Amino acid sequence: MLSGYPEPQYSKIPSSPTLNSVTNLEMYKLKADGLASNSILTTDSHGNFVEESTGRKITLRGVNLDATAKLPLNQTTYKPRGKKIFYEGDTVSFVGRPFPLEDAMKHLNRIKSYGFNTIRFIITWEAIEHEGPGKYDEDYINYTIELLKIIHDAKGLYVFIDPHQDVWSRFTGGSGAPLWTIYAAGLDPTSFHNTEAAFVQNNSKDPQNYTKMVWTSNYYRLATQTLFTMFFSGKTFFPKCIINGENIQYYLQRHFIASVAHFFSRLKETAPYVLHQTVIGVESMNEPNSGLLGFKDLSKIPDDQQLRIDTTPTVFQSLMTCNGIPCEVDTYYISVFGPRKSGSRVVNEQGEVLWLKNDEADWKYNFKRDPGWKIGHCPYELHGIWDSDALTLMKPDYFAVHPLTGEEVDIDYFINHEFVEHYKEYKAAIRAIDPDIFMFMQPPVMEVPPVLVDSPVIDDKTVNCQHYYDGMSLMFKTWNTKYNIDTLGIMRKRYSNPIFAIVFGEKNIRKSLRSQLGEMKKESRTNLGAKVPVLITETGMPFDMDDKAAFSNGNYTSQTKALDALGYALEGNNLGVTYWTYTSTNCHKWGDQWNNEDFSLWSHDDRAASFDDDRFSLRSNFLYESEDDQTFTTTLSKSKDDFKVVRTGEYHRGGGYQSIWNGTRALKAILRPYPVFVNGVVKCCEYDLQGSKFQLTIDSDRVHSGTKALTEIFVPRVIFHPSKIKVSCSSGTFVYLGNDSVQVLRWDHDINAGDQEITIHLSDSDAELSEKVGNSRLRDFLCGCFNMVLADLGRRINNAVGNVTKSNVVDADVISNMLKEICNALLESDVNIKLVAQLREKIRKQIDAEDKPGINKKKLIQKVVFDELVKLVDCNEAELFKPKKKQTNVIMMVGLQGAGKTTTCTKLAVYYQRRGFKVGMVCGDTFRAGAFDQLKQNATKAKIPYYGSYTETDPVKVTFDGVEEFRKEKFEIIIVDTSGRHRQEEDLFEEMVQIGKAIKPNQTIMVLDASIGQSAESQSKAFKESSDFGAIIITKMDSNSKGGGALSAIAATSTPVAFIATGEHIQNFEKFSGRGFISKLLGIGDIEGLMEHVQSMNLDQGDTIKNFKEGKFTLQDFQTQLNNIMKMGPLSKLAQMLPGGMGQLMGQVGEEEASKRLKRMIYIMDSMTKQELSSDGRLFIDQPSRMVRVARGSGTSVTEVELVLLQQKMMARMALQSKNMMSGAGGPAGMASKMNPANMRRAMQQMQSNPGMMDNMMNMFGGAGGAGGAGMPDMQEMMKQMSSGQMKMPSQQEMMSMMKQFGMG
Repeated sequence: MLSGYPEPQYSKIPSSPTLNSVTNLEMYKLKADGLASNSILTTDSHGNFVEESTGRKITLRGVNLDATAKLPLNQTTYKPRGKKIFYEGDTVSFVGRPFPLEDAMKHLNRIKSYGFNTIRFIITWEAIEHEGPGKYDEDYINYTIELLKIIHDAKGLYVFIDPHQDVWSRFTGGSGAPLWTIYAAGLDPTSFHNTEAAFVQNNSKDPQNYTKMVWTSNYYRLATQTLFTMFFSGKTFFPKCIINGENIQYYLQRHFIASVAHFFSRLKETAPYVLHQTVIGVESMNEPNSGLLGFKDLSKIPDDQQLRIDTTPTVFQSLMTCNGIPCEVDTYYISVFGPRKSGSRVVNEQGEVLWLKNDEADWKYNFKRDPGWKIGHCPYELHGIWDSDALTLMKPDYFAVHPLTGEEVDIDYFINHEFVEHYKEYKAAIRAIDPDIFMFMQPPVMEVPPVLVDSPVIDDKTVNCQHYYDGMSLMFKTWNTKYNIDTLGIMRKRYSNPIFAIVFGEKNIRKSLRSQLGEMKKESRTNLGAKVPVLITETGMPFDMDDKAAFSNGNYTSQTKALDALGYALEGNNLGVTYWTYTSTNCHKWGDQWNNEDFSLWSHDDRAASFDDDRFSLRSNFLYESEDDQTFTTTLSKSKDDFKVVRTGEYHRGGGYQSIWNGTRALKAILRPYPVFVNGVVKCCEYDLQGSKFQLTIDSDRVHSGTKALTEIFVPRVIFHPSKIKVSCSSGTFVYLGNDSVQVLRWDHDINAGDQEITIHLSDSDAELSEKVGNSRLRDFLCGCFNMVLADLGRRINNAVGNVTKSNVVDADVISNMLKEICNALLESDVNIKLVAQLREKIRKQIDAEDKPGINKKKLIQKVVFDELVKLVDCNEAELFKPKKKQTNVIMMVGLQGAGKTTTCTKLAVYYQRRGFKVGMVCGDTFRAGAFDQLKQNATKAKIPYYGSYTETDPVKVTFDGVEEFRKEKFEIIIVDTSGRHRQEEDLFEEMVQIGKAIKPNQTIMVLDASIGQSAESQSKAFKESSDFGAIIITKMDSNSKGGGALSAIAATSTPVAFIATGEHIQNFEKFSGRGFISKLLGIGDIEGLMEHVQSMNLDQGDTIKNFKEGKFTLQDFQTQLNNIMKMGPLSKLAQMLPGGMGQLMGQVGEEEASKRLKRMIYIMDSMTKQELSSDGRLFIDQPSRMVRVARGSGTSVTEVELVLLQQKMMARMALQSKNMMSGAGGPAGMASKMNPANMRRAMQQMQSNPGMMDNMMNMFGGAGGAGGAGMPDMQEMMKQMSSGQMKMPSQQEMMSMMKQFGMG
């Protein structure tokens, strides 16, 4: 990688304190010279590729080149071709694939510009030997060798040869083997369509709408099953299939191996110098398949066959249809629950037969079959597997038991016997040509590799090749950030049902991908040995996601996120990769020209005149690109204080962006920094795409003995322009080399000095710009009453306390540091410095006073901090007025101009109306124009009776008349809105006094704007002198950072805060409790507030409670609950009341997005019939067509319908578990009697006064949470444990213990 690029001119580097000696400068230059040709590679005992001359570890990262190499020139899989033309497979030519030689450098330079150093070079058996057995296409071989020579001359790219195949051949719906192999097996390819022995896109009536990924189902159709079984296991299971004097297995394998060996031999003869420096190895057959081996019952679909698309026959059904017997076959589709039956279809009504009709092919290819294997005779019947006359399956387990030894045959048997035997023969043939070439061994896809540790089959030049694709993204062609599937877990049969393999949330999805790749690497080390490198030779994401939406709107965000998740998984496991794929002819309509796949990193149709285009997902970071080819060399040297930057050369910002990257899709996810050469061993490699930050940790003790060499990191300048980045490292010096070819940072760090670390990131201003643009949809605030500042305040306090709980010893210094951080956080939130100082001393004294032997000091600190914070914002000296029913309660509202008083009047009216009071509003503000209109509009919208006058200007008369009018009508609460005023306006204050005397209010409430911060103290004192109000309502708590200051200042006046307003909407209004406020601030939640809010709504529960007690939860119940949730106000408000940091978790999703998702779920259930709603969802499983109907009716997708059913199923399971638990607690009545509001309120008070109590609760679920480690529950950590499998359900004894803590036991 990066070797052989145009060498930068080091003579321009000026002297610097660390690069002022000739020796030091020459070290850099000599290394550059050493990269003039590709270095020879070997491996070490830890499974790393190693540069032989220096011992540096090298990461192989690259791409498959190119998908069109699977097809003859001027052919695709989508063009319908007549039988005569399509099946003339002998005369095709692959000369010109993958692209004309004159275009090679253009594509190779683009590949190198991605930082790639490796090409998996695709050839096919068909390309070499299409004309017939032993007849090689020397023109194709010569053309390919010329292309490999060009790659060698281009320098900087390693190549290994991939003899590619998919589902056997082009003629069975894939690629790879020549047509004559099908004839040799006794099959007639022209009959594949009617018999459905194979699905081929060329035969499709509508190739553009060819079913997604249906080609993969050919692995379970008879043509491919037969061919792979014969190729790997013919001697054992088809012993009577003898052709040209040898079993069909040996005949096919011998020709395959000979064809690849011939190609490789010709390469060595013609261009020996490309070997080892450029062409480093040869891979075994791509994606080998076991065929029918392991099928326990040919009359059934195997339970582990998750791939069921369109018609999915049993083998027995296939045998009938392929012998001219029409058969009704079930059809399937893939859902989040796994494969689901969608109907059935009669196959082969024409009565066509799969097997050869005559010996024309035998004559053509000089096949001489054994007399026992007659033309047209079904090989399965030949071996007594079934009887076509009696339509009877004679040996249903034929392929599950070895016919000679009786040994059980399964996938493990296949891998460790049939596959290994073939690989040994293949390896021997290649190594006979070149004993030192790397052998890239590829076992079956995503299966456990063979057990060959310490076997002579494995040597120092063996590489384990694995493929990984995310099943959900592949099958549904979308990047689902809500949920995904543990694909490998399903493959390893870890789940009794695929539903249990579901992973929720994008963060956990990314971790799941990383975990799956880690498991594959671990399996390789166990079975093949630690010395064998693991290389992911295929992975990628489809670019035609979401019905090709990106092709029209140019937004590749989904693809970028998906590829970034793959990159995260690969880097986290230190794995090399060759992405699938680079296709030189890719276009939007037909993708990679093969089965409607579209994986190419580059597309002709994505080229643009300018890179200033959304399609490249570079809106924020593509600010520093330049057309200038001049080398930019930056030398940065570490000093005691900081880094110094010395520049030579200049980057000139060009006009347009006619770049080598033009046409690249999801460029930000592809251009990833990574360690190319490492002088040591990589311990940790992390790249944060969103934050544009790269971190690398190296173990410098594991270096090549006596060698001084540099660690080289690919640093893409389109993301990290040299003038915009910051670099910090633990030791040494570094130099950045950058032009269109070279984009590398060379780091000369200490060796034999333990871990060495380097961080590369954008400067603060650029990182901030990147984050703002990348997160433009995030709101300015976290949910509910906690804006970003208050949320940050809670986090900082939690972190401060958390540092104490993490400390081994809690001494005076630890406590002082905690108090310092808490005080700093409070001061930044505008809390008065005197109050902060008092808080500091109170906490310190309280800790000292209660610190006694036997007391858990960490929990004591948590409790003291919580209690003192509550006292800071609470006032216990005054009792709040509580209105009484069946009598008139007059409330007068006063406050400053612009505080939101009129809106608050409406919110207060709605608050009491929902609690059963008869409420009216009076507009006493005759001073402000439009005041009555505003109150009238608000009241009308909220359905609250109101009184006011457009003509009367005396506010005292208007308010008196209004109150008397409502008093006559027996209204229980009358809210009077008065004119806004300032404390200096004596006339208005006098007016307020006169109104008070006239209407004699039971309570006067002052409305204060949170933005005034500490000024609230003086304002509240001035009003109190005039109106003697009894409570305060604080507004705009959602939009200002000074809310904490306002609360604390008011508390200092001993005036209670009755309510706080947290937004413009009527629902953004809640009763204030100092204890509840601090609880929500610290992530503990406010269960008492939540219960009070729910009770006030008087929600219609229907039969839900009854059903839940009976252990049932129908879709109707689910619909009722979702409708109730939508009525309860902003979801963020509810989330803040739940323990476990749910408010912060909600903030990551966003109010708008969460509401949108809930509404779509409601639309889905609104589109269901009464029968469906009253069911437990099983109707949809049994009749999947219902899902399609509901999806269409609701304007959603089938996947979203499935998600609703999944959530309902989970709730139903909870209901059943709840019923069982209640029966253990004395039945529903016994449980209900203990779950009363009083007990819940006591439990909440216990939890708030003892945050450490949450530790015990979380421990029962497999771990202790803590936002910031403060012992307070962290839902994100809980989700982390769920995704990693660490979470365990509490035992019955533990559950009863928890119930007692909540006052229920």
